[in-house]
Amino acid sequence: MHHVTPPQSDGFSSPPVLQIDTLVHRFGDLVEYTTSIATPRFSRLEVSFGFDCCASFTITIHADRKLEYQVGYTSGSEYYLFNRERGKFQSELDSAQFEQLQQLFQYIKPDKLAKSYAVSWTDAGTAWLTAEYGNGKVVHIKDYGERATWGVSRLYELIARLRTQQRWYSVEHPYDVPVR
Repeated sequence: MHHVTPPQSDGFSSPPVLQIDTLVHRFGDLVEYTTSIATPRFSRLEVSFGFDCCASFTITIHADRKLEYQVGYTSGSEYYLFNRERGKFQSELDSAQFEQLQQLFQYIKPDKLAKSYAVSWTDAGTAWLTAEYGNGKVVHIKDYGERATWGVSRLYELIARLRTQQRWYSVEHPYDVPVR
């Protein structure tokens, strides 16, 4: 049982409601239980992580398993200040990881998600999720606190891990040695 932002609200203006969850262990973590998966696969999935106004880094996954990683392109990028990493990078996701992300995306039913989520405390990170799927459907979610749902939180975690799990190549300086 936990408090959640009500669907169709704009974050802090609506009081949170108590929600009872039925959870199952799937995708390496706890996620909401669902009986059917009817969502089409994504053709493009993009998540930006940062603080309220500024994304520190963005990871984009394409249907052909190509990955894009952009770091430090917004003003006030805290990630760049601490890590001195900046630029545009690319990689390719292995088929097992890609399939896990596709299945998790389908499992969380993006059509049923609210457009905005927020936690009740301050100084939390923000995730911006954009997904293109099906016949031109697009979902945009702003998630202050990165706690939209159990399944969406797991999706964020798996995507954020790609920063250190992948071997990234610079797009701007293609002859450089890989970043990771």
